[in-house]
Amino acid sequence: MNKAFVDTTILTDILLKVSNKRTQASEALKKYDSTELPLYAIKEFKAGPLRNMVWMYNKFHQTKSFEKALRCLQTISQSPKKYLTATAIESMVLGAHNIKNLSTQDLVDKYGPNAKLDFVLKDRFKYTIKTKVLVAWNKRRKVTSSVCQELFCFKERNPYEIDGQLFLDPMKCDEDEGCCLSLQLKDRLEDLVKIRETLESMPVKPETQRRLRVIRGIIRKPKSLLTDKQCRDLGDIYFVLFSPKDSVILTTNTSDFVPLASSLSKRVESPNPLD
Repeated sequence: MNKAFVDTTILTDILLKVSNKRTQASEALKKYDSTELPLYAIKEFKAGPLRNMVWMYNKFHQTKSFEKALRCLQTISQSPKKYLTATAIESMVLGAHNIKNLSTQDLVDKYGPNAKLDFVLKDRFKYTIKTKVLVAWNKRRKVTSSVCQELFCFKERNPYEIDGQLFLDPMKCDEDEGCCLSLQLKDRLEDLVKIRETLESMPVKPETQRRLRVIRGIIRKPKSLLTDKQCRDLGDIYFVLFSPKDSVILTTNTSDFVPLASSLSKRVESPNPLD
């Protein structure tokens, strides 16, 4: 059977993108007889791309202005938070995509002839982002054939609203219950050593260094429980370690995945044939 183990980038492209990346990811899934999504991907999706899109929504709500929300985005773009910036911009692309066919008469009918454009744009973009967030969350378990590898320490609470703002809590695991991955990781020390060696040979990047610190810590103290941050910092390592031997790892991030997967004799495929 032709099987795929799906990572967070594929989930994100299908649920949040409006570009050809969404089409490519959807078409890629159809090539497999079975597609599995680990709950870890949903956890990453919620705390990463979905959270960043909610940030943009809440800026529209807090500032009550299209211009002021854009100024907030401009400010954050000058910080190291590149993923927040990228997803916030993606939400703006989504908003623009959804209103591009509206006529001025449509807007007059809804908002009246004297409505200020700043308010109208804020309202349309805010509505579009909120709708996308809620629909994406509701569809998270419907993208693949099945969701696997449940995490008892992670609670999938639905997004909720307080005074017009969206919240995604909890995004972290319940550390009081203990990390459910820790016991499995301590039994994979041989694989972790191979991954550590591969990470040490890869180009130096912040995410690579974070993963390396976690792997070294597990190898040094295998009985220690992971914190939620350490769990998140595993990132790509999770998919490489826990993907079934008879599956390919489906991801858009082949540059990081291929060397890591090769160290454990696992295969990687991408929706983009050029990757």
